[in-house]
Amino acid sequence: MRGGKNRRKIFLGMTLAATAGAAAWQFSRPAVEYDTALIGRGDIESSVTAVGKLQPRRFVDVGAQVSGQIQHLHVQPGDAVKKGQLLVEIDPSVQKATVDAGRASLTGLRAQLAEQQAQHMLAVRQSARQRQLDVGGATRAEDIDIADAALSTAAARIDHIKAQITQTSATVQADEVRLGYTRIYAPMDGTVVSVEAREGQTLNATYQTPNILRIADLSVMTVWTEVSEAEVRKVRAGMPVYFSTLGAERRRWHGQVRQVLPAPPSSEGKSADSALAPSSNKVIVYTALFDVDNKDGELMPQMTAQPPLPQSDPPRLLLAELREAARAAWRVMWINRFRTGLTLLGIVIGVASVIVMMAIGLGTRQQVVAQLGRFGSNLMYMASIGESSRIPGRSITLQDLEAVAEIPNIVQVLPNVTGNKVVRYGNQDIQTYVRGTGAGLPEIQTWPVARGAFFSRDDERELASVAVLGHKLARELMPGVEDPVGRHVLIGNVPFQVVGVMSQKGALTGDRDEDNILIMPFSTAGVKVFGQREPTYTVMAVADVGRILDTQEQVEALLLERHRLRDFSIGNAAASIAAEARTRDTMTMMLSLVAAVSLLVGGIGVMNVMLMTVRERTREIGIRLATGARRRDILRQFLTEAVLVTLVGGSAGVAAGLAIGLALMLAGVPLIFSLTSMLAAFGCAVATGLLFGYMPARKAARLDPVAALTAE
Repeated sequence: MRGGKNRRKIFLGMTLAATAGAAAWQFSRPAVEYDTALIGRGDIESSVTAVGKLQPRRFVDVGAQVSGQIQHLHVQPGDAVKKGQLLVEIDPSVQKATVDAGRASLTGLRAQLAEQQAQHMLAVRQSARQRQLDVGGATRAEDIDIADAALSTAAARIDHIKAQITQTSATVQADEVRLGYTRIYAPMDGTVVSVEAREGQTLNATYQTPNILRIADLSVMTVWTEVSEAEVRKVRAGMPVYFSTLGAERRRWHGQVRQVLPAPPSSEGKSADSALAPSSNKVIVYTALFDVDNKDGELMPQMTAQPPLPQSDPPRLLLAELREAARAAWRVMWINRFRTGLTLLGIVIGVASVIVMMAIGLGTRQQVVAQLGRFGSNLMYMASIGESSRIPGRSITLQDLEAVAEIPNIVQVLPNVTGNKVVRYGNQDIQTYVRGTGAGLPEIQTWPVARGAFFSRDDERELASVAVLGHKLARELMPGVEDPVGRHVLIGNVPFQVVGVMSQKGALTGDRDEDNILIMPFSTAGVKVFGQREPTYTVMAVADVGRILDTQEQVEALLLERHRLRDFSIGNAAASIAAEARTRDTMTMMLSLVAAVSLLVGGIGVMNVMLMTVRERTREIGIRLATGARRRDILRQFLTEAVLVTLVGGSAGVAAGLAIGLALMLAGVPLIFSLTSMLAAFGCAVATGLLFGYMPARKAARLDPVAALTAE
């Protein structure tokens, strides 16, 4: 019994001792300290570390080419100089004396030359006199030889003196050049970066050219960078590079590697042979050159550059984030592809509608303008109808047209009489449009004859019964007849000989086909067909289209003066073309507005679907926010989804618009696709997605993480 109590006491004591020891160890252990640091974002790049010196890209060491004392030094370090500016003046006394001595020697030689030329002339005369005496036998042969020798000697002396003059002239020219070297001018624009001489200093240019100063262009600097042989292969021409300078580490200058010199710089004091076999224990470095702009003048020569040479461009984190957001958005779109397809439908319809409507508008406008242009843009039309039915009309007479033809800018006046008549050929009767006009119609309306010829002015004067058929009328009136020229047709009971067939023209404005027409002389039509001598309307052609409005006003003034009232109407083709083009543009604008409304409806559909998506993915958004995603990441994600939907829808809409347009073109509808309209429709689709997707994305980014996680 007592033994059991003792064991319990021993066990209790050991337990208390262990507890006390553990507590003591726990409290004696040093406290754990944690270091915290702010995590920032940066770029990861592989680079080659190097050190370089800054030098001007272009510089010139200005030296002296003649010896002498510097009299004047006109510049100081830091001065900006222009090419041709006087820099240094060296004492010219020695050089000037040399030039003066040379010029004096040249003057003496010229005097000697004049003397020798006089001696030569005397020798010529003496030689000639000896020849004359020899003819009469009054001289000796020895005297003749002496005279000839004197002549030759005088000529040789002249040549010798001329050679001396040439030599002395060259020496004087060289001395004058050396005299010019005493005034030193700037060879380039730039800045004086160093001056190595002073006024009063004597220069000795006998054995080498002494440097006086250095001029450099500091707008572009070159960094001479030393790269070790272990890393020089990683450096390539054109590789991007940046550097900083001591004291301005926060600023970076950027450039590109221009050149890597093929050989390392040779050591001073070594021969060429020793440079080819460098010591094995010496690090070999190569020189890499790259240029950097220095417009602000912050960089100066001999500055130390610290250029890490990046081996590749650092990754663009923003692009990487956008790329990842696009991948995630595409996964969501693919998972909900049925809903995405319904969302895309509005965008596709809107973009395709805009493209097709704009193409139809441009096509019809171009077609109408081309049709009107084929009938002449330099034409004016005049008819005998009043501006109001209350004004009694008076027919425009041929005398009026003769007066109109005298207006300077008008080159042709064609009276016209028109109406519908039945034309018969054999057993074929066709009611067609008959037009009596002048012989100048093909010229002013640019409407050539396909077969035969057009009637002449003689046919007009003689009331000839001739006719020219339109392209369509000839085919329908004489089916199976290869050449209608020479055939006869009847209008009423009057026969007309077909002298030509017009080329295909088409409809003017869609109401009348100009190819279904019969044309005859105006005089013939007025007398034999319509029974009237006054024109129904008149066509006038002008020489200068730019003055067509002024000419129209002159015609109106002339007719008002002759008629005393406005019983006529007048217009021009240019105004008709412009009015028709404006009408088509208005129609195109209305159709495009309807298409834009459908695009707007598609954007609203995108917004509704994105709001529904945000509601369905509330817990996902809460989880992402709780695990460290930033609100701008959520905003970017949902904006990317909205834009991606419109990008896909816009692309599909462009493809659908092109397909519909091609089908309409095959059906004969005039269309002109415009790259501008397609880009505008596509851009509007993307902008619509960005605009209508912002509100759902903003709503998703502003969700409270706790509320989002507890949402049902």
